[in-house]
Formats: sequence, C-alpha cells, structure tokens
Amino acid sequence: GCFKCGQLGHIAEGCSSDQRLCYNCRQPGHESSACPSPRTVSAKQCYSCGGVGHIQAECPSLRIQQQAGGGGGQKCYNCGRFGHIARACPSGALGGPVFASRPPPPGRALNMSTLPPVKCFRCGGPNHMARDCLAAPGTAMADPSLPTGPASMKNKTCYKCQQEGHVCIPSLLCVPAN
Repeated sequence: GCFKCGQLGHIAEGCSSDQRLCYNCRQPGHESSACPSPRTVSAKQCYSCGGVGHIQAECPSLRIQQQAGGGGGQKCYNCGRFGHIARACPSGALGGPVFASRPPPPGRALNMSTLPPVKCFRCGGPNHMARDCLAAPGTAMADPSLPTGPASMKNKTCYKCQQEGHVCIPSLLCVPAN
C-alpha cells in the first residue's frame, strides 16, 4: 500500500493525496503513533502473504506454516521453510536465494539481477556475510573496495590504540591498512 495515504493499489511516488494521512484512521493532522482512535488492521496489507485485513505478525498463512514446521517461528532465509535458520539448513549451505523468499509487495517486482552480489566484509569472499564467515581469525581482507578494506582505513584512527592506519573491529581483530 501507499505510505502517504495508506490506500492499496499504488505507491507514495504516484499518490495524488495532498497531505499525509494517519495509517490507522486515515485522517490528516497526526501520525499513527499518536492516533486517538483504536488500532485497526482492516485495510492493512500483510507483508508475508499479500492479503488484506491483517499484518504479518497475525498472518494465518504463517501460523499454519509455523505449526507444520515447528521451530518456534524461525524461518530459514535459504529455503524459506520454518523450523530452522539458514546456518542449519538441511537443503545445503546457502544453496538458495540469499534474501527472504517472500514475494515483493504488489506492484513492485524484485529484480535480482540489479542487486549487488553478496560479499563478506570480514574476508572479502563471495556468497556469504561476515556473521557466517568461516575464515580463520586474523585473515587479511582481500578486497580494498570493502567498507572495512585497506583503502578506506588509510585515514582512520583505531579507537582502541589511537594509532592511524587501521581500525579495531570489536571481538574480531585489528586490521592493518596494508
């Protein structure tokens, strides 16, 4: 739905409404966090199933999937199933999409070819993130274009030792500029 007027069928960029309306009561003059009316989800659209009349936290489709898959509501970003997380996915180590498997909102298409490839900020390797990195501690970063790569650290001062040319990443290691 539109973030400006709250209606379904268009996005804020194409909204003809002159003023921003409260998402809850659709009246101007206040934000939904300060709305005097009781909270309602009658015109809200679920981000999970795309249905109208409920929000993701109350999605009946998700509840059925969670009950079938168990796991206390954990959803795997690798295979999209409930009951485990990507690190413990029985389908293999990140063999599927890196992003959540829910469909994009109506009227919006997710073009995977325009997204940058996933790259680890710890080791510089492809197809994984730093939190899942298996590189040995102390492994130098191979890619200077990374936000924590050598080129970006030239003029940085380490918060731990106050010396220039490197930064200390909490709970990891001090990374030299060269």
